[in-house]
Amino acid sequence: MELRHLRYFTVLAEELHFGRAAARLNIVQPALSMQIRALEAELGATLFLRERRQVSLSPAGAQFLPEARRVLSQAEFAAQVARDAARGVIGHLRLGFSANAVFSGVLSDVVARMREAHPRVEITPVEGHPTELTEALLRGELDAAVSTVLSGPVRDGLRSRKLATFAPRLVAPKGNDLAARGPVAPEALRAEAFIGYSGSGDVDGMGLTAQVLGFMPRLACTSSSPSMAIGLVAAGFGLTVVPESLALPGQGVDFVPLVGAAEVLDVSVIWPEAQAGTGVTGAFLDLLHGG
Repeated sequence: MELRHLRYFTVLAEELHFGRAAARLNIVQPALSMQIRALEAELGATLFLRERRQVSLSPAGAQFLPEARRVLSQAEFAAQVARDAARGVIGHLRLGFSANAVFSGVLSDVVARMREAHPRVEITPVEGHPTELTEALLRGELDAAVSTVLSGPVRDGLRSRKLATFAPRLVAPKGNDLAARGPVAPEALRAEAFIGYSGSGDVDGMGLTAQVLGFMPRLACTSSSPSMAIGLVAAGFGLTVVPESLALPGQGVDFVPLVGAAEVLDVSVIWPEAQAGTGVTGAFLDLLHGG
């Protein structure tokens, strides 16, 4: 039994006339008669009573009609779900994010836009170190990420689009001589110890810091997040580098501009190249590209 057989049956049940039903279905009347006979043979039941020029539903046909309509309705619903999923109107978006994306307000902005445009898409947030998010994207564990990246190209197999740019800030204990001097050049920091923000693929947490400074600094200790690193600076364990979006008052530290930093810290959306233009990921990227 095919869906078309159920369509033929329901239309004939509504018209109770082979000619009119065939015209609605855009087929010839003999073909409709043959399909209905084939359906009756498959079911082992007479669905229509044919008396002279009158056609009526048999008792079996009357019972079969609401079930046939239910199946057709469910089939159309399933087809619409598939179409909506292909367009990204419904589905599940696994969205990674780093600390800078949160504190800068970029994450809240893109999530709000996605929810407004596609309210039936479920968004699962996944926090991570930028290197962890990159690895998760390559493993297929995330659909996209809003994360801190350097200004250079992303890993092979990934693509990115810059959403915002933030200058790096040196974080020093409150009242430290570095803060009193004002903007500082990275070269003046070679003797200082730094606090890293560790993650998978960047165990000592110095990957981003080293690229911003232009050299690998001496490691004092590592932290689990940039906000924790700021707290460790306030406690006197060393210096650290954060995006200016994290330079919030009342943290017991000074945020010092870096002059001549080798890199700036972009917040970008990153996604697997293979997923561009498909499903929910494609809808998310289209929304951001359009903004």
